[in-house]
Amino acid sequence: MLLVLTFSIALIRFGSSLSLYDYGIGISNASYYTSLVVQCTTNDKPMGAMTINTRSQQDFKCPWLVGERSLATCDLTMGTLRGRFDFFDSNRDLKRCKDKYCLWIVHESGLYMRIDDRDVLQYRWP
Repeated sequence: MLLVLTFSIALIRFGSSLSLYDYGIGISNASYYTSLVVQCTTNDKPMGAMTINTRSQQDFKCPWLVGERSLATCDLTMGTLRGRFDFFDSNRDLKRCKDKYCLWIVHESGLYMRIDDRDVLQYRWP
């Protein structure tokens, strides 16, 4: 523990980052009628755009950075609905995501996160 702490402090001091492991992020399109266009950035690195067809799911990874806030932010478009949402925030989600995996379910009514085997509303469309 002391070695890891010392090493991470040294990395922060020199401006480098260390990723111990990745958090998986699943985005499920629950719509029966509309595809979902997703463009994500993880820790300020663009991941490119993807289209998730109706009733389908895509997964990606967000590295958890030691001593820093890890963040995966996505721009979503579902028909006329549009918004930017944080899908992983290490300050918020380290304990909410089961087995280092965060599952998001996107409906026309809003964005739900699976927490303790329940889909819990987290965001409404702006």
